Amino acid sequence: MNSIRKLLVSTAVAAGLITSVNALAQSGPAPHASREAPNVATWQQQDEALDLVAAYLRAWSAEDPSRYPVDQFVSDDAVFEYPYADEASRRFEGRDAIGQSLRKTGLAASNWSFTGLRLFQTLEPGVYFVEYKASAYVPATQHTYESRYIARVTVRDGKIANYLELWEREAKATAFGGASRN
Repeated sequence: MNSIRKLLVSTAVAAGLITSVNALAQSGPAPHASREAPNVATWQQQDEALDLVAAYLRAWSAEDPSRYPVDQFVSDDAVFEYPYADEASRRFEGRDAIGQSLRKTGLAASNWSFTGLRLFQTLEPGVYFVEYKASAYVPATQHTYESRYIARVTVRDGKIANYLELWEREAKATAFGGASRN
């Protein structure tokens, strides 16, 4: 768990150094960036990035994930990466593969909740870091899952083109059952 904390602290410090604005955290379905400082991205671009991430998170908490319109927020050629996942679930290429993954993985837990969504702008146009907390109930183990997440999100033409997500591996292993990798 110390390694994920070090990663989160290091990433937050790095993001803080390269950002010109820190969006206010909001847990609602349509978060909005604060308007406090000049930016590389426009306010509209930052709002768009937050809205896309919020749409991704809503897919996890949808009552019927099989009906969630992934095509509305994921580009045709998108790549989603989860380095801490098992080998078969680390990388998905293309909207269809990403949609199938969301539908399958989201069913392993219920009552997903996401809070504290924050956006960190980088100096690279269209590239952001987001941070949030997730919780869910895991029926197979009867545990509650709680973890902090950080993700690098690339937005292109109004859709997520690349998404790389990290979470607390120990928390996931405890809640879902299974060993964590360091």
